[in-house]
Amino acid sequence: MSGQDLVHGCLWFISSLWVLEQLVRMSRVKAPKRNRILPAPSPLCERTGSFEVKMHDTVFARRQANRHVSVGTVRKDPSALARPSITTRGHPQDGSPTERVDQMNAVVKATPQASTSVLVRMAQKFGVDADKMLSTLKATAFRGEVSNEQMMALLVVADQYELNPWTKEIYAFPDRNNGIVPVVGVDGWARIINSHPQFDGMDFVDGPLNPRSIPEWIECHMHRKDRSHAVIVREYFDECYRDVGPWKSHPRRMLRHKATIQAARLAFGFVGIYEPDEAQHIIDVTPEVLPKIDPRGDLSGVDTTLRDQRVQEITDILNEYGSDEKVVAQKLQEYAAEALQPFPELWIAVNDKLAADKIISKANMKKILSLNLQGTREHNVG
Repeated sequence: MSGQDLVHGCLWFISSLWVLEQLVRMSRVKAPKRNRILPAPSPLCERTGSFEVKMHDTVFARRQANRHVSVGTVRKDPSALARPSITTRGHPQDGSPTERVDQMNAVVKATPQASTSVLVRMAQKFGVDADKMLSTLKATAFRGEVSNEQMMALLVVADQYELNPWTKEIYAFPDRNNGIVPVVGVDGWARIINSHPQFDGMDFVDGPLNPRSIPEWIECHMHRKDRSHAVIVREYFDECYRDVGPWKSHPRRMLRHKATIQAARLAFGFVGIYEPDEAQHIIDVTPEVLPKIDPRGDLSGVDTTLRDQRVQEITDILNEYGSDEKVVAQKLQEYAAEALQPFPELWIAVNDKLAADKIISKANMKKILSLNLQGTREHNVG
């Protein structure tokens, strides 16, 4: 036997051993049993003294078609795939099978996810219907006609600061840009100040009295738990007073409210909300119409009679020398230098009148005067 035949024989022997080892390993793996006991039932399956609830496993049911699976047993029952089955043993006083099935259905029934809509959330908070809440608040929480979008904007602000629109802690005015002006009453300001986790009390200091025995100013010292120094705001009576009922009957109280609100804004950063006086001022203010300013100067003092006279004289020049462009340009240049250039406002008014009456446009007038200057330079050089 040659060496090559010996090598081939060894390789064949080794490969045969490897195949044999793989067959032995495969024979040791047991085939899965089809009718085997299921793992521990889910929490929905329960066993009591008188009832054994038998539910099918939907995953196993898809794999094992037409099989009914109950706790501890497997039997063929296609009708059981539709719903859980139940068997009773002894103790009829524990309840009927129908009652137990209803209880199981109540447990199995999925609970819908809570809506994140601010309208639904606030409706649930106050225990009212969402649709009725929107229509009711549009009629009560707004001063004037309002759209659904403006109403939702108010609800967002109310939800942010946890204010109750039903008790007038917050309401709104529609503004001119289809937005809103959220208004928080004194009770609403007191709520958001006292509910702030860093609020640590406030003090008031009255200034000297005016002739009406009203403090000229009131300071509010707003304290925070996380700061060593209070936020101090002083509001002056002369700046805050308005000739309306509350200010006439309770001026000191109104001034104290003003100081409290301004101090709270600086101390806690409350933004996007206004107190009633501020909101009323925003609504009442009419944008001031500024007079139109002519960048060329004030033409209101120009004598219209003199303007019309200059217009007629220029018209006569154009009619008389219109056939010769250079002559017209020279005559107009001489006339403008003498009668118009010393009076800029009059010259502007005459130019506007010539263009308005379509006698000669401003562009053509400028062109003629420029042509005249160029012609003069060429004549001097020659």
